[in-house]
Parts: sequence; C-alpha cells; structure tokens
Amino acid sequence: MSAFFAAAYADRVELLTDGAIYDDDGVVIEFRTKVWTSDTLPLAFAGRGGTTTIELMGMVIDLCSWRGSVDEALRMFSDRLESRADRGQEQAALDGVIAGISETDGPVLYYFHTYKGGGAEFGDIAPFRLHEVPEMLGAPHPSPREYRESGLPMFWACDGLAEHGPRLFDLLRRNPLKAVALPGQPLIYGIGGHVDHTVLRAESVVTERIHEWPDDVVGEKIVPGPRRTGLQHVAA
Repeated sequence: MSAFFAAAYADRVELLTDGAIYDDDGVVIEFRTKVWTSDTLPLAFAGRGGTTTIELMGMVIDLCSWRGSVDEALRMFSDRLESRADRGQEQAALDGVIAGISETDGPVLYYFHTYKGGGAEFGDIAPFRLHEVPEMLGAPHPSPREYRESGLPMFWACDGLAEHGPRLFDLLRRNPLKAVALPGQPLIYGIGGHVDHTVLRAESVVTERIHEWPDDVVGEKIVPGPRRTGLQHVAA
C-alpha cells in the first residue's frame, strides 16, 4: 500500500486509497482495489507495507470479524496485535488504519504500526497497539506551501472525502516515497493507478472509484507529471 487517508464523522467513516502494486524498483505490477472490507460487518482496513504482509493482515481481520460484532472484532484484533510485539520487527512491517461502526461507540477509526524502532514518521505512537484517531494520512505530509499551491480548501475534509480526495492524491503522488517495508531502498513514486473512496455506515459499506491516472501503466514506473488542467474523474 502506498497511500491512504481516512476520517471519522458523526455517522460514518470514509477512506481514500490508491491502486498501485509495484516491485522494489517502483515498476507497476498491477492495479487493484487496496482497501479490505468485511463481508459481514461495517469494518474496513487499509495499510502500507509489503503486499503479502498487507494481505495477511486483511486475513487476520477477516478472521476476527467472524466474532459477530465490530466491538468483538476490534478487541480480538487488538489482543492479537499486542501479542506480536515480542516476535521481532521483520515478521510484520506495516502500518495502517482500521475503520468500523462500533455497536457501542458508533463510527471509530484506529491507527497502528509495527515498527519497534519508530522514527520521525511515527513520532510517539507506540507500536503494536491500536490508537483511536479522528483522521489519519498514510503518506508523507505535504508542506503548507504545497497544500496552498494545490488549491485544496483549508478544511477540505470537514464533510467528506470524495470531492477533494482526487486533488489530495494528485498532490501526494508528486513526492517520491520511502517504502515503509523496505527502508533501505531508493525513493520511488508509488502512488497511482486510481483513487478508491470507501464509506462505512452501520447499514452498508460501499467502495467507489472516483479518480484515475490514465498515464500510469503496468510494466512501467509511475512518473507524475505537472498538474493537468482537469483531473480524470470516474463517473459514479
């Protein structure tokens, strides 16, 4: 996973994810939907790390979701996450968000990571623990100047992510990334393919594609160009 953004609101949780799967050199292998959603509960997961590691984490959350409630699934996942703290960093190098509609607390959003060494990106956020957050960006933060020049309104995410999400991800993809799972690798451009928008409510979980980058192709590296006059939106 190369980037995600998520925010919790009074009646829902929304997530944005890109679609690029690439190798260690940044060459695109495929494009896919990179948000996991439960078949039985209003529960979703998005993360950054090796593709296999992310898929395994989705399977763990899927197993937890069969407890029959979001609260029980989150409790079980939290216990499993904390139990892995002593197994060594190499066994699960990732970070991510879990979103759900709790039976007791309503819309909730949790962030976690599995890097014992921490570092500037993780600050004081303890590893192997769920941390409740109102919103979370899984990507290097643009500078205030970059935000201003992008044209994003100051409070662009206050009432939903769909309208300005494509512009945010168009901004994010212009900055090269350090692979979270491969910190020794050179910087690469790793955000691309498309932007998916997921909305979790108590009664439904819906993912829609709201943006595409037609110049991103399988077998090549992502090369973000200067901002075009119009973004390639996908009709709802």
